[in-house]
Amino acid sequence: SLYDAYFFFRAADMRCAVDRVAEEDSFSVTYGGSSCEILRTTDALAVVEEMARGNGGNGEGAPAPFDVVFVDADKTRLLDYVEACTSTDRLLKRGGLILVDNVLWKGLAVDAGNGWSRTNIEEEEEDGMTDRELKKNRRARKLAGIMHAFNDAVVNDERLEVVMLPLRDGLSIIRKR
Repeated sequence: SLYDAYFFFRAADMRCAVDRVAEEDSFSVTYGGSSCEILRTTDALAVVEEMARGNGGNGEGAPAPFDVVFVDADKTRLLDYVEACTSTDRLLKRGGLILVDNVLWKGLAVDAGNGWSRTNIEEEEEDGMTDRELKKNRRARKLAGIMHAFNDAVVNDERLEVVMLPLRDGLSIIRKR
């Protein structure tokens, strides 16, 4: 998100300013006299894949390959982002880091690995929940399963070294070998 990017720049002690574009579908960060677009209304994975192929997509003057890529995106496509970063050195340098947010998914990603049974989930859902709560619960459990599968895949990928930090909703620091 915009706030993630802004505070990432601030934490890295980069003096920056965020400029809002009139259409409000694009934001940029100014750093050391250079400007870099950090939010654009588009399919982010398509842009990342274009950058990995060496076809630009990263705006004028953006310094790819990068040292760090922060991913807080569609949870069902996280492995696609990691693959784009690791399949070539055009997007992320060797030794570069991929930071992935929400890897614990409300703590449920750990439970997903313990093998929920469908019966237990249904019994728990029927226990006085409204339709809205049931829908939210099902979505959270589905995404927890997706996050568990993601975590399992990156830990078992020989191209990567992974450290998972239990900060808030979980943050994985993935190093490209």
